[in-house]
Amino acid sequence: MHTQTHHSPSAPSGAAPFAVVDVETTGFSNRDRVLEVAVVHADTDGSVTDRWTTLVNPRRDIPNTRIHGISGSDLVHAPTFADIAGDLAEQLSGRVFVAHNAAFDTRLLGAEFARLGLTGSPFTDAFLCTQSLTGALLPASGRRLSAALAAAGITNARAHAALGDAEATAELLQHYLRIGRGTVDAFLHGVRAVDLPVAELGTGRGAALCPRTADVAAPGDAGDGTWLNQLASGVPLAGRGNVDEYLDLLGVTMLDRELSVHEIQQLTDCATDLGIGRDEARELHTGFVRQLAVLAWADGVVTDEERDDIVQVATVLGVAEEEATRLLESPSTVADTPTGADARGVTGGIRLAPGDRVTFTGTTEIPRDVWEARATDAGLDVGGVKKSSVLLVAADPDSFSRKATRARELGVPVVSETGFARLLGELENSGSGAIDPRVVLESSRPDPSVEETSASAGSDDGVDAVPSGDNGSADAVSGLAVAFYDPADGVADEVLDDALGEAFDTAAGLLGFLARTHGSLRAAVEHAGISAVDGELPAYVEDLLGRAGDDAGALRTAVSLRRGTVQDVLARTWNGCDDREKLILRDRFVARDAATLDELGKATGLTRERVRQIQKKLIEGLRPLAASGPVADLLAGIRAHAHPVNTLDAVTTVFPELAESQDGWDAPLWQILDAFDDDFRVEDGWVCFPDLPTAAQRTGNLLAPMVNPEGVAPVADVLERSSLDDEAVVREWLRTCGYHVVGRHVFTRAGSIPARAAAVLSIAGHPMSVAEIYAAASETKSDRSFRNGLYASDALMRVGVDKWALTRWEMEEYTGIADLIAQRVDARGEVAVDELIEELTGAYGVSAQSVRTYASVGDFEVDGGVVRRRAEPMTNSATPEDANGLYMRNGRWCYLMTVTKDHLRGSGFTVPNGMTADLGLEWNEPRELPCDWGTHRIVWGNVGVSSVGSIKRVLESMGVGKGDRVWIDLHQGEYFSVTRALPATVEASAGTAWLAEHVGARPVEDDSENTAAVALALGLKADAPRRKILARFRHRSDSDAVDLLERLWM
Repeated sequence: MHTQTHHSPSAPSGAAPFAVVDVETTGFSNRDRVLEVAVVHADTDGSVTDRWTTLVNPRRDIPNTRIHGISGSDLVHAPTFADIAGDLAEQLSGRVFVAHNAAFDTRLLGAEFARLGLTGSPFTDAFLCTQSLTGALLPASGRRLSAALAAAGITNARAHAALGDAEATAELLQHYLRIGRGTVDAFLHGVRAVDLPVAELGTGRGAALCPRTADVAAPGDAGDGTWLNQLASGVPLAGRGNVDEYLDLLGVTMLDRELSVHEIQQLTDCATDLGIGRDEARELHTGFVRQLAVLAWADGVVTDEERDDIVQVATVLGVAEEEATRLLESPSTVADTPTGADARGVTGGIRLAPGDRVTFTGTTEIPRDVWEARATDAGLDVGGVKKSSVLLVAADPDSFSRKATRARELGVPVVSETGFARLLGELENSGSGAIDPRVVLESSRPDPSVEETSASAGSDDGVDAVPSGDNGSADAVSGLAVAFYDPADGVADEVLDDALGEAFDTAAGLLGFLARTHGSLRAAVEHAGISAVDGELPAYVEDLLGRAGDDAGALRTAVSLRRGTVQDVLARTWNGCDDREKLILRDRFVARDAATLDELGKATGLTRERVRQIQKKLIEGLRPLAASGPVADLLAGIRAHAHPVNTLDAVTTVFPELAESQDGWDAPLWQILDAFDDDFRVEDGWVCFPDLPTAAQRTGNLLAPMVNPEGVAPVADVLERSSLDDEAVVREWLRTCGYHVVGRHVFTRAGSIPARAAAVLSIAGHPMSVAEIYAAASETKSDRSFRNGLYASDALMRVGVDKWALTRWEMEEYTGIADLIAQRVDARGEVAVDELIEELTGAYGVSAQSVRTYASVGDFEVDGGVVRRRAEPMTNSATPEDANGLYMRNGRWCYLMTVTKDHLRGSGFTVPNGMTADLGLEWNEPRELPCDWGTHRIVWGNVGVSSVGSIKRVLESMGVGKGDRVWIDLHQGEYFSVTRALPATVEASAGTAWLAEHVGARPVEDDSENTAAVALALGLKADAPRRKILARFRHRSDSDAVDLLERLWM
């Protein structure tokens, strides 16, 4: 969409015009994609001169349609970002980028350009944010676009549509230029015009735009059959031989009784390729509906559900409702209903059956875990898309998600949520409900086997018919063959015996391998998306393979009698060894904690070298056992079921004999075979090829392309690409590999607190509180350690008083309340306290009291409810006489402090301002005082308190514990020291003795001496009147001392 309006600019010459932008996206992270972009050009006075907008196809699923109303069907014909990048760059270049919350729009567009190879940050210092302007010009309105528009009296009729929001933002910008041009110019100071390399993005130019309008959302209405008008009229009939492909496609697209835009496109493309015109398509559709009516009447009655179902299909396919109604009136109206042999395909139709693979994609109306649980309960196999999948259930059938794209490539039907509900209902209700349209295709085509049967039935050569159906087994076929011809006729018995023996050995070897491996081979084939015809082996072959793998069956019995079992082979090997060889086999070759050569030498009376020679000979003798025969078969079976990794429990479930202990060897069979075969190792309950470290490394290679920038991958994606088919096993294996599995995701970089926090944030896609991140990360460390650890990485940034985000999200960093106040005061000169409180509490989660406190200390002062920069430096006017905890000691004011667990843990602490008032400290300017361990930091600032660094090391060296008392002495700014104080042991009931101890003096029995010591500690004369002593404690707000003295003296 591209329109122009001409106005005469009235702004100063030389100023850059504006490009007002809005984007709709799939989410808020840099991994999300742009779905729609709009650019409104405006002159320097805000007059709109041009508009440009288009939907953008992200080639991925859209999880947030509810917000912006854009679904996959709206984007089928939309260009990709690469298609329009050059045109968009031209729309933006030479102009100041304007948006409401411009940091978000520039970040998402920057990420899109970066995917095309554009380096650098094209929008740095090139944008103006109307959200920030709102804070300056309409501070009471709130930060959201809707709130700002309401405050400015502007109406946005198309909110959450890119062009609607962009036009509204452009009108808001013009409003701000009108009421506060000076403020806007101040915000524009240092802002440049966007300069994008249009020439480098030349391939992304000239694409057909797809603005969001109702008439271009889809090529035709899928609900009323008008899409047939896209097919050419007057095309000669192609004939039945050319329509099978179209009918196949029609069958799968109508599974859910709906046609998505993709499915309409598939049908129209198929019809065009096959030369099927509009009229012939209508004829085929009518025949399709006719066959549905046939099947509906198959049980002698048409239910209301079936009737509504068929009328709906007729409507979607463009078949007149009257025709559908006529077909449903009675069975007699359907003249060509197949009967007898012609109805053979009707009963062979395909519906959902237990074991069918189904996959879900998108944000469904009913939560996916509910659908998956229900499908699993019905016996369906829920997992990723593969060639043998029966269908993909999509929240949006036109989704461009990876699963939907893969399904279309493999020809797997994509059905809606409601369509799946219908099909699942059929399965759960034993076949009741709607009719599978693929059944229709079977009933409308000739069955070659019928013609062959009819031909044979009409012959009179006297040969019996070949058995058919379930009884057409290999035994029946072989019986017929013997009746015709015996291949052994005329062959000498001894020659036949030799040949049969060799043939039996060959066949037994092949069948033994297949019997051990066919189950896992089938799984591997299905996992790779490869299948035989219809994805299944013939029933009699399945039966033969089952019998071949039955340990108690005739084949295994015959093979065992001729070749022996694994247990027989091991028993013969063991019995053929002497005592020394048995000891070496058991204690060194097979044992998990192998004996050394020296230990075996002492046990056998042989030298180390001789033990080595015997061991070598034994190994050479055992190798042939693993190369052929039953041991080789079992090893092949282990490989087939475990490669590259599987649990020992899973393998022993398939081959129970592996768990059985072998006589003499004193070890289970799996342990013996592990020693036989160097290709795998059993470690920590895992069967790994060739060993656990290598298997773990391969898993790392598998995960590498799947993880996001924070090293996170969904466990479901790992399961889809893994050789393991059980999610619980996959999770345990990932933990064994050293990864952190949390919820539905695996963290590949979980070695530090910041890495785990970044992983959690990348999954959430939005800022989180420390408590939320801590809970989501399943942390074992303390919450305090976790909180402190967040500061140790540049990948994380604080965006609120208790909110953290990923740095790559490029959000505004929370740098402290004082800094936030400074930014706003500096931008405007002065700010009302109430405005600051409203903005900062809403945006950063700080408390109103904290804003008031920071606004009145340090560099700021409050006068008449307005915050300004302080004209004169702040001074520390506190006095030590009025500071609780400060007492005169050795002629200096010292701080008597009780040690807490925070001191012992290493936290800094505060001291009374009266202690630092005479040191000449500047606000927030730290000073390092000399001390016994080097220097010690002290600072006056923050919210007007004096702070001291950690004294943990000093306390530990002094042996001080929690509850002990110490003296903090600054030596009048010359030195920093910590010394023990007398312990507090006297009860308050002791009167003045307790009070003396309270101020750090040594208590005595004489009250007058205790009182004199207290007076001196308070900076008074020893004979100071009682009223002065009491008054000083009151000024200090020392309630304990005041309560005691009032009881004693008043």
